[in-house]
Amino acid sequence: MTEEESTSPSIEELHQAAARAQAAYDWEEAISLYTQALAQEGLPPETAYDLLDGRAEGHRHLGDLAAEEADLAAMAGLAQEMADPACQVLVMHRQVGGLVPRGQLAEARQMAETALSRSRELGDQVLEAASLATLADALNRSGELARGRECAEWALALYRDRGDPAGEARSLWLLGFAAIRLGERDLGLACDEGALVLYRRLGDREGEGNALNSMGIDATDHARQRAYYEEAQAAFGAIRHRQRQTMVYNNLGLVYHRLGLYGRSRDYCQRAVGLAREMGARLALAYHLDSLGRAYLRLSPEQPDALEQATRLFEEGRALCQEIGDRYAEATYWLGLGWVALVGGQPAEARDLFQRAAEL
Repeated sequence: MTEEESTSPSIEELHQAAARAQAAYDWEEAISLYTQALAQEGLPPETAYDLLDGRAEGHRHLGDLAAEEADLAAMAGLAQEMADPACQVLVMHRQVGGLVPRGQLAEARQMAETALSRSRELGDQVLEAASLATLADALNRSGELARGRECAEWALALYRDRGDPAGEARSLWLLGFAAIRLGERDLGLACDEGALVLYRRLGDREGEGNALNSMGIDATDHARQRAYYEEAQAAFGAIRHRQRQTMVYNNLGLVYHRLGLYGRSRDYCQRAVGLAREMGARLALAYHLDSLGRAYLRLSPEQPDALEQATRLFEEGRALCQEIGDRYAEATYWLGLGWVALVGGQPAEARDLFQRAAEL
């Protein structure tokens, strides 16, 4: 053994150091340490799997979606090599979570359906509950809210049966997400509040931020909305979760838009759009472009190029929504383009664009 080899940290030491950095939300340091450990030769597949798992979590928080995708694909290969069917299903859950922000909604739904089928074949109720929650999330994001609601209810029943508060909290949040959008406001609010209580009891800052963000969406008072979003931003900021922070920047921009503070709205929405572009988060970008376009539309009386900016943003968002397959979001962009035409003194063109939106 050379002197260099004798002083190099072992796999166990690197793994432990990476886990400490991860616990402190120092994602860059954690990723660096996991990468050093993965560079070692002769790693057992189980060890490599665990190291990739930690590194993928770091990439997820920092919003490096391509790097997360690569690590999850490697984990899927190792799960096959280990011939561990439960592990294979768990990786599929993680992959669904990566497909959604990239806007690959059809692939996410298909993979979530496969994970549920496999968990039921295994007769593992813990896996089945997690698979139902994963499918509920994919369905909700795809606009299939009635079925998403149903899957969230099944997951909730299984988690409560097993006394699993973390699973119960996630299922409540997913159920609330669907219920609010289906017009069941009282149920949605109750679910979000119940999820928040459980997440805070568990010390889960990501879950807490998700519940607070949902409560901001549910709130009808602008001051309360802003307060919920700012609390959510603090929770996500504490764990340095850039993906979720991006979402809250957009939502704060919408609050300021409703308050008539269009310049401030533009600033928050620009930040959200910039981060979504940087991360390659196509689903988030598909929504945030509309928010920024609306801010520019309102600024058009005082900013000479605002209508041109709004048109560019609405056109980009419309094309992106067509690629993703989100017809509801696409309709909002046709509406935006219609408003641009109306403000620009082209009522006939505006009418045609509004009609396109109505047909979706």
